[in-house]
Amino acid sequence: MARKRNDDLAYAIGQRVKGLRKAAGLTQEQLAEAIDLQPSAISRFENGSIGLSITTLQQVARVLRVPLARIFEEPGEPGAASADPEEAMVLQAWRTLPEAYRGHLRAVLRWAQEATAFAEAQAVYERVRVAGPRVGSTAASATAITAPVVAPVEVPARTSAPSGRGKGARRR
Repeated sequence: MARKRNDDLAYAIGQRVKGLRKAAGLTQEQLAEAIDLQPSAISRFENGSIGLSITTLQQVARVLRVPLARIFEEPGEPGAASADPEEAMVLQAWRTLPEAYRGHLRAVLRWAQEATAFAEAQAVYERVRVAGPRVGSTAASATAITAPVVAPVEVPARTSAPSGRGKGARRR
């Protein structure tokens, strides 16, 4: 039997709460205890079998440390709860992080992105260095463009012994 529109909405909201609950690191039992409900009620709510009052949803949002509007956001909306529990956990941690620490975390994330990009570029360089550029490949043309052009240089032969006390000269 197909779900009715209201059932789809209850299920979607329940799934959002489930993702937020998991991101907060809470079990159904812990959430139920915090808002004075039975764990079975949380289970039925998350599965869309029952709905919760707006007052109870406010309590849920408070316990999960998210704005109430978060529970009603459609997936794909900017700031919407993620279906991926790990991503939701990271977003939840970010939202609860004091602003003073966010700058430090931004710097770490930028460093990680740069390190990742460097590691990827280094891996490509190693593959090209070991395998050698293939004719007609992008790597071959990139190597040709970036490789320095070095012209052979003739070094004049010495005709006499060095004079003076330059590097390598003996003391008398």
